[in-house]
Amino acid sequence: MAVVGPRCPFCEAKGLDGKTGLFPDSHVYHGRSYGGKVWLCLTAGCDARVGAHKDTWEPLGIPANAETWWARRRAHAAFDPLWKGETARMARSEAYQYLQLLMGLPPDEAHIARFTIEQCEQLIEKLKGDDDVEAEVPDAAGHAPATAQGRDRSEAIG
Repeated sequence: MAVVGPRCPFCEAKGLDGKTGLFPDSHVYHGRSYGGKVWLCLTAGCDARVGAHKDTWEPLGIPANAETWWARRRAHAAFDPLWKGETARMARSEAYQYLQLLMGLPPDEAHIARFTIEQCEQLIEKLKGDDDVEAEVPDAAGHAPATAQGRDRSEAIG
């Protein structure tokens, strides 16, 4: 059975087709491949994209334009320390249950890859209120916070 790509919400909102195509991930990582695929909007001038599951090629979420993509990166930078790395204080499954509670979402919608910019900002604000979360959230331009200076930028942003 063929996998049907997601529709681009940005192009559909403008009355355009919004079809996506499946491409090697090197199309978005400046020629470097991580062995995956990505769904890209086929509308000229649109930069919306979403990754694909490596085993099924199903979309990982909802396509994101550059602004949404950066918002999701910032949200992951705030959220992932709950379950990843030295600051982890719960299992991944517990962290996503916590995400459901924080955001008031059902399990199938409690994934940052499905979030709007507004939802990403809400999550970051809610996590800032959690004294146990020590997130290093980059700014909208992707600059690491002062506390992350001197470290590899990829560590600071997720």
